[in-house]
Amino acid sequence: MERHLHPVVASLRDGTATLHKYVDMKLHERLLDLLKSLMRGTTAKEFLKPVELPGYSQIILQPMDLGTVRENLELDAQRKWAEKTYVTAEEFAHDVRLVFKNCFLFNQHPTHHVFRDGRQKLEKFEKDLESLYREVERSGPPIPPIARCQLLLTDLRRNPLTEWFRRKEDWSNLGAAYLNALTSKQPMDLDEIQARFDADRYSFGGARDASEASSTTATFDAFAADVRLVWQNALDFNGEGSFVGVIVKILQQSFERRLKDLKEAPRPVAHVYAHRLPVSSRKRRRELYDASVAISGNLAVSSGVVEVIERVCPAAVVRRRGADVGIEADVNLDQVDEALVEPLLEQVLAVGQGA
Repeated sequence: MERHLHPVVASLRDGTATLHKYVDMKLHERLLDLLKSLMRGTTAKEFLKPVELPGYSQIILQPMDLGTVRENLELDAQRKWAEKTYVTAEEFAHDVRLVFKNCFLFNQHPTHHVFRDGRQKLEKFEKDLESLYREVERSGPPIPPIARCQLLLTDLRRNPLTEWFRRKEDWSNLGAAYLNALTSKQPMDLDEIQARFDADRYSFGGARDASEASSTTATFDAFAADVRLVWQNALDFNGEGSFVGVIVKILQQSFERRLKDLKEAPRPVAHVYAHRLPVSSRKRRRELYDASVAISGNLAVSSGVVEVIERVCPAAVVRRRGADVGIEADVNLDQVDEALVEPLLEQVLAVGQGA
């Protein structure tokens, strides 16, 4: 059976979900085209090579430029998986965003021509990347709405441009002046939103019946309200005309577009199996494991079985870099929701019949 890696993989690492878009050859070409487009034009010239200005290294501790990103991406086409700079599209996006974060941090004046050019290029990059993500996600495995919200939050927390909005210390160290500036009088940060995910504050019971649509809406609305509060608080304190305000507006606009895309993305249909008679979860999981092993001989590396499990329950599969064979997969069937065990068993058996 030919080994195939779907470019969209959801996994859980240290309790935090993340959406991985692994850079296969097709996605590599798309990212390279996107980067080449970004590097065109006179407004790109300040970002094409390393900056050599007095005092720059004292302010910017993680220098990055688009030329270096392109070099890394082009070299990755010839590298083994374990040696690649950008195994995922998110790693690529991180470095591109770092280029413009450095631009904003060093210049800090929205009217400066380099700052203006950086803003224009970053806005273009975010829109182009969102368009690419939209294509990849809609062709990828269905993921529950609550998981998609978590995936978006993880992406936000890893974005270099959110450095000032992640931790309680980012606002609490500003003292009473910060709280007094807030229209809401309610501080919020991205780590607090993650804590609310961990406490199931956004899950709303995981509805599987006719109320599922309203529950899903409530999930998106509650999550979005908290993220929007982060942006609004930052604007209240810093002002829209400040360099921080410019960054916040870009993050705000990108978040709203991504949220809209997530609402329209594929979702698993688990409730269609609700009419089945209850069965022992442990027994069915054992049957699922036995069927998987019987078909493939090795659950952890069987591409066909792994893809089926990944499609039905992305959280059950964790991709990681292997020493020699590139990306390897670890499968944990305990991550499979009870409502998904039955349909997953059917699909695994179908793989066996077609093998």
